[in-house]
Amino acid sequence: MIHPRVAKYDGLMRWSAGDHMVVLFDSVVDAVECACQIQIALEAANVDLPEDEEIRMRMGISFGDVILETDDVAGDSVNIAARLEGLSEPGGFAISEAAYGEVQHKVPLNYEEQGLRRLKNIDEPVRVYFVHAKDIGRHRGSRRSTRDRLGRGWRRLRRKPWTVAAITVFFLLVGLVPLLDQEVVRILPGYNGSPDQNAIAVLPFENLSDDPTQDHIARGIATDLIIDLSGIRKASIVARSSSFRYAQRPVDLTEVADLLGAKYVVDGTVVRAADFIRVNVLLMDAQSQRQIWAARFDGSTSELFAFQRRIAIKVLEALAIKFAEADRPAPRAQANFAVTDVFYAAREAYYRDQPEELAAARRMFQQILKANPDFHGAHAYLASIYWAGFDRDWAEKLDLDLQESLDLAWQHLSESLKAPTPLTYQVQARMLTWERDYAAALSAAEKAIQLDPNDPVGRLTMAIILIYTGQIESAFAYLERASSADPLNQASYLFWEGLAKYLLGDYAGAEGALGKYVEAHPGDDWSHLILAAALGQQGKTNEARAEIETVQKLRQKAGVPAYSLRHVQYWTFKRDSDLLLLCKGLAKTGLSGKCD
Repeated sequence: MIHPRVAKYDGLMRWSAGDHMVVLFDSVVDAVECACQIQIALEAANVDLPEDEEIRMRMGISFGDVILETDDVAGDSVNIAARLEGLSEPGGFAISEAAYGEVQHKVPLNYEEQGLRRLKNIDEPVRVYFVHAKDIGRHRGSRRSTRDRLGRGWRRLRRKPWTVAAITVFFLLVGLVPLLDQEVVRILPGYNGSPDQNAIAVLPFENLSDDPTQDHIARGIATDLIIDLSGIRKASIVARSSSFRYAQRPVDLTEVADLLGAKYVVDGTVVRAADFIRVNVLLMDAQSQRQIWAARFDGSTSELFAFQRRIAIKVLEALAIKFAEADRPAPRAQANFAVTDVFYAAREAYYRDQPEELAAARRMFQQILKANPDFHGAHAYLASIYWAGFDRDWAEKLDLDLQESLDLAWQHLSESLKAPTPLTYQVQARMLTWERDYAAALSAAEKAIQLDPNDPVGRLTMAIILIYTGQIESAFAYLERASSADPLNQASYLFWEGLAKYLLGDYAGAEGALGKYVEAHPGDDWSHLILAAALGQQGKTNEARAEIETVQKLRQKAGVPAYSLRHVQYWTFKRDSDLLLLCKGLAKTGLSGKCD
């Protein structure tokens, strides 16, 4: 929340320590507008939080000469800003008379004069003005256009009149900044090992355009950066499904490092105005909060893909990660930006992974193929969507029956194999397992990992195929690696851990894993089903029957038939013994039918 808004107003963050920072601006207008936007965003973030977890900031703004050293800033203006910050109320800011003179007729706010104040280590008294939180909340910003702001640059002189903003984060409760969905934090404690000293987390870039509907562009650029970095074998990349939980700001980089198991964080902002696009990128050492590299890329939207490749390479070079030429991110085929725009929106809907969202993504991917039939990447996503329609009983949401959904999945998979992506092979592996072509499925899963060695979905896919083929012990290593790369989404891997433990006869272990999974995903009928079997095998009949009741209620709600033992045959295990073991566990829950 802080860094992107500072970047939007061309601020220069030169020093920070603990919960305090100093930011330099070219003008008082920029400093005040930036302060207002940060406070407004924080107030919005606090709405749904308990009072003892709300975040507040104090800010002080002054104007004058600054001595800009390599690692520090100095001068009376810096000292005045720091003292003013201490005077301000949480959620508001205080400004000096010099700053007030520059901004009083340019930014319409209620500036409340506080008279002359004696400030520590400042020789002359300073006239102080307060802007209260309640008045900031009514501010709607200056009328200066985005294009005006895009044309401006930072001044990098050793001594120059600067506007200085000193900011302190004020917590009613000192502790974890509540950036994440509170339910996620409660269930998933995050990475619980030592941070990987080579791990990189890419946060969702923030859209600073005037149009909020451009969010998918910023997120799409960050997603592409993850994909580019993930293909480098020497790199270790945190999964998008974890790092993109940091959609809100401010971000405490130390907490990011601890929760994601990453040492380095990439953050950025995107501004688009017509055919112009600006991408600001910042690479930080999250543990020391030291800026390693930052850059700004300005150009036309047609240059976007070139920007992205340069950013990925620069990030790796800045971290001194050695990588072979073959591992460098490959240049993307240059697409019309209008197509890219739709693709980013479609991919965001796909990642939300809900039936209605997949239906919307399907329509957009079809739109892309109508405009550009050679956009093979869209075929991979459509194959995955149609397979979900078949495998997860979501075909009706796509206005299809199950067989139509399966046929379309094969059709688009065939097209995608002409220019395969990791997703192509991941979907192929799952579909071949359904066809019981286990050798081909394992081969496809291996190809997915070769194309993207960091993708946890690829590792999970391999684990699933190994479970179905009876190589269960080997699956755990892939599950562990996938979960480590996706620390805030660990519950998603517990279903497969639970199934694997069940098939190995570790029913208590299966109960433990599946119990955690259903806590995070209470609406998933398959997890309740396997949990019921694990409970049944342990003689916990009443608990097992309660889980079966949940299964049947969920299936009734979804409009699918009640589960019976005859449905067990549709599990495509290679070994008959695994199928029989599942059936016997479910038989102990009172399900109708028999196990042959």
